[in-house]
Amino acid sequence: MAISSGSISGDDPANADLAAIYTGGANFMARMQAMASAKDAADAALAKLNLGNDIAGAQKAAQQALADAQGKLSAADEILANARAAAAQIQSDAQAAAKATTDQASAQLAQAQASASQAKADADAYVAKAKADADAMHSDAAAKLQSAADTIAAAQAQAQAAADAKAAADQAKAQADTVRLTYEQKLAQIKAITGS
Repeated sequence: MAISSGSISGDDPANADLAAIYTGGANFMARMQAMASAKDAADAALAKLNLGNDIAGAQKAAQQALADAQGKLSAADEILANARAAAAQIQSDAQAAAKATTDQASAQLAQAQASASQAKADADAYVAKAKADADAMHSDAAAKLQSAADTIAAAQAQAQAAADAKAAADQAKAQADTVRLTYEQKLAQIKAITGS
């Protein structure tokens, strides 16, 4: 059955397309080309939108990774600074205590030697006692130095842990830099597509 195009109004664009199909000819081909161009433009716009969404997600992930890395780096720096300060204080206290003990022992020994000129017998006994006291003090000083050395070793272990934490933070920052590079590459792609 033949379909007449005389009853189709040209005021409606959809009816105009139908009329072009019924009548055929150059107008029909032009309409088909225009619809194909419109579809291509819509597909290109959708592709740009999807790429833009991917870039936005990559940028957000990069910013979060960078923030995490900076937080870990700050925490590692604080731990390392505290460990170094504690080690320095412990070493200073240990040296001061050892010097004070040694000075005290030396003073007592000198006093005993000076008293020896008054009475040799009494001086010998006093010197023997002072030497025993000095030996005990030296032993105590050696024990304190050993304790300080143990404490310093523990502080150095903490410093190593802090250095390990800093290394982990540096690795996290490197990962953040990789994410940022991915974002920049995708941004370059969309700039190449849009010509901007």
